Amino acid sequence: MTCCWARRAPTRCWAARATTRCTAAGHDRLEGGAGADTLLGGAGADVLLGAAAADSLDGGAEDDLLAGGEGDDRLSGAEGNDLLTGGAGADRLAGDAGADTLLGGEGSDLLQGGTGADLLEGGAGADTLEGGPGTDRLQGGAGDDLLRGGGGTGDVLRGDEGADTLDGAAGDRLPALLLGGPGDDLFWIDSRADQVVEAAGSGQDTVWAILSGGGTELPAQVEDLVLMGAALFGRGNGLGNRLTGNGQDNLLLGEAGADTLQGGLGDDTLGGGAGADRFILDSSAGIDTVLDFAPGLDRLLVPATGFPGRADALAALRAVSVGSFLPLGSGGVVLPGLDPAAFRASDFDLF
Repeated sequence: MTCCWARRAPTRCWAARATTRCTAAGHDRLEGGAGADTLLGGAGADVLLGAAAADSLDGGAEDDLLAGGEGDDRLSGAEGNDLLTGGAGADRLAGDAGADTLLGGEGSDLLQGGTGADLLEGGAGADTLEGGPGTDRLQGGAGDDLLRGGGGTGDVLRGDEGADTLDGAAGDRLPALLLGGPGDDLFWIDSRADQVVEAAGSGQDTVWAILSGGGTELPAQVEDLVLMGAALFGRGNGLGNRLTGNGQDNLLLGEAGADTLQGGLGDDTLGGGAGADRFILDSSAGIDTVLDFAPGLDRLLVPATGFPGRADALAALRAVSVGSFLPLGSGGVVLPGLDPAAFRASDFDLF
């Protein structure tokens, strides 16, 4: 049975078996039954309540309350400042216009905020949360969640528990605040104005920087950095970082800690800083420069396709005016200030 409670006299919509469509106008209360129901609120501030099956709820105009209940439900707030709760099941919630609150509940849900300043909370499950043009707040909850800020200024994305992906790279260069949590989180940024905040011991976290030039520095408590787009520069922090370049001529600088640096394509400049660092060198990838290699402490990782063993890599070193040079395919690596005699086979690893 589906009951549509109007403002004055109740209107009852009987569902014999599975599906019922119920529409009302004014300030209404619509309740679904055991079947897969469609509840349309229309004009007025409505309360729409699904039940056990996969229901479809549309609030219409004004400020509505929609609750999906059990089942894989579809909820649309439409106009007004709406409250949508998915409940159990894999639900899809769309706030549309207005400053909406979307609560996913249990299950792997899809929450889409719309045009207003919205609050989205995924709850338990692997949820996808998408903001919109407004200033939105997204909170993943438990589970491995995907959070996308949208095009609003000052979006706040909070991952909470799980291995979450927080995407502040909306393509419009507007700043976002990305807050990680326990788990191995991924942060996508497209502006140096984006802020990434992580707590100590919260997992192995990575920043993917899609920049139109310039570069970025890893925030505290984030371990890894990958440069994308036209980004040129990347700097680590006091942790053991992994810094990865792109197809540009990159400058990658580690700090304290045992860092791993890989420039990729282009003529890259790599500096490990303090600590026992590893430099991954690709064949046919340009002329790279390792600024501060320390024999006996750091390692050069070279392709096994070019060298059968470590001793072969050592034998390939040759002296040049600025120090040593190791040929790699059509490119190679320059090691300033170091004579080939300073190296040992143990300074090389093959991959």
